[in-house]
Amino acid sequence: KDNLQVNRKWKIPLFLIAAFLLLTSYLFPETMKLADKVLIHHKNWGLAIMLYLILSSESLKKLLSFRLLTFLGKISYSFYLLHLIILYYLNATFTGLNAVQFLAIYLSVTILLSTVFYYLIERPFISLAKSKFR
Repeated sequence: KDNLQVNRKWKIPLFLIAAFLLLTSYLFPETMKLADKVLIHHKNWGLAIMLYLILSSESLKKLLSFRLLTFLGKISYSFYLLHLIILYYLNATFTGLNAVQFLAIYLSVTILLSTVFYYLIERPFISLAKSKFR
């Protein structure tokens, strides 16, 4: 059995605890300023619990194994490096578009260029680093 699995009876209580820890600062801001001295980094604890629940989900493991999501994971670093440059350029170039049109062009261009950068730059350098530092 997978070590990361959460017992079914604990999933809902853990989710509620995580949601409470994440949302309290927004729901009760003044109270949580004081309570934060006791519940140090309560949002971080909420995120950690939520992450644990998410990672233990079989459904998520199946979802993340889809080819498209695996591909997007591969190009994600190139996407991260390029997205702001592309956003600034497209924002200056395409001024008359509505938000949906702009987003479609932005994502298409960014994914395309990220793919090119991944295969032409990132992947060869990863291979080079693996061969040099074995």
